[in-house]
Amino acid sequence: MSRLSILLRRLCTLTALPVAIAGSLAGCTNGPARNDYVVFFQRDSVTLDPTDLEVIREAADAAHRRDIHHLVVSGSAGRYGDPYVLKELADTRAKAVATMLQQDGIPAQDITMGAFAPTQLEASRVALRRVTIQLDPR
Repeated sequence: MSRLSILLRRLCTLTALPVAIAGSLAGCTNGPARNDYVVFFQRDSVTLDPTDLEVIREAADAAHRRDIHHLVVSGSAGRYGDPYVLKELADTRAKAVATMLQQDGIPAQDITMGAFAPTQLEASRVALRRVTIQLDPR
């Protein structure tokens, strides 16, 4: 019986650890409000997938909850290639995101299309295939 008791105590300790960690991390969500939402596209694609739609929905919900009436949508397509084609791709991606924001209840006049200028830290191929939604709380 003693071995069983020791085993049960160890098992309880091991199963309680993830619960304690999750409980302590739950308090981390009370930080400052999120203002940036990022939608990533596949290479040469302008199609929104279910994950993208969820990110856009979260941004729209946050704008509604926080009564924000200015959103900046900035598209990016990459650095290398025909600049005209890359700009068209970036603009088409941004328009797709803006259209979904409107479908999620954001008025068109609240959405501004912005230019995206990547920094050296954002030089990865994935980072350059994105659209950023910025909530501007003015």
